Amino acid sequence: MWPRSLPRAPTELFDDAYRGTEQASGFEEFAHRVRQRDALMADPSLWFWSPAFADTIRILHQRVSRGGTVFEIGCGLGFLLHQLRIEGFDAVALDVAEMVVDLNRADGFRVWHGTLDTLPADFVQPEAVVAFFMLHHLEDPVAMLRGVRERWPGVPLLIAQYGPSNVTRHTNLAPRNLSHWNERSLARALQIAGYHVEIRSYPSNGTEGGELQRLRSRTFERLVSRPRLYRALKRIVDEVTRVIARPLRKADFVLLAIATPEEHLAAPTSGAPDSVTHPPGSSIPTTGSSDARLPAVAR
Repeated sequence: MWPRSLPRAPTELFDDAYRGTEQASGFEEFAHRVRQRDALMADPSLWFWSPAFADTIRILHQRVSRGGTVFEIGCGLGFLLHQLRIEGFDAVALDVAEMVVDLNRADGFRVWHGTLDTLPADFVQPEAVVAFFMLHHLEDPVAMLRGVRERWPGVPLLIAQYGPSNVTRHTNLAPRNLSHWNERSLARALQIAGYHVEIRSYPSNGTEGGELQRLRSRTFERLVSRPRLYRALKRIVDEVTRVIARPLRKADFVLLAIATPEEHLAAPTSGAPDSVTHPPGSSIPTTGSSDARLPAVAR
């Protein structure tokens, strides 16, 4: 099913969300993350709530030369940008929200304000492109994927997206969320754009939602003005709650697509981590006709 439409320009909607003036469909979480930002930036990996983040960094080290440029589409508050710089990459980005663009520029990053179709052709020539949890914000995600393919035809693309079990009642509604994805629909969208696709599926850590999540949020909200204590406590609490909540983990919570342009196939990545899971008997297609239709997106 084709995604729904945004009520106004994304440059306005998402900027308002970060500034706290747009709260529909759980958008108030964006302003909450802004308050967390300074406390986390000394160790941006503390934001990485899924193994998909660490896997992406490992794959980039395999595919991108030392000091090479990685371009992030939809960089948000810049946690991944900062980690990419720590890892030795030249991190460049794009976002539609002026507030986060200004924050990341102030941290020394080159960031374009606007959508991909407004990006100047000479702004960046990356060795890899990454996009984390942003396809569901787009009115036409396949057009965006095709745009990446046309601009940088030989460059690999890594996309992380919420999986079919990652559903909450308020945050999965428009205008925050215009589409839902599973392994097949994500693979098919990338095939239509001209990529060979590998999909990795990750379970949740079990701490999402419920009273445990609310308790963690309230505790950390009180500590955000004391960054060192905030980070130290977050490390401890994250480890403890992951153990406690292990029985509550959900399969297919996060999907990571590793997309290689079909005429530039590289050696397949090896050493997939133990956290990677695939549903029994699943068969994820890796090739397909460029004019094939995208299958129904689960809602």
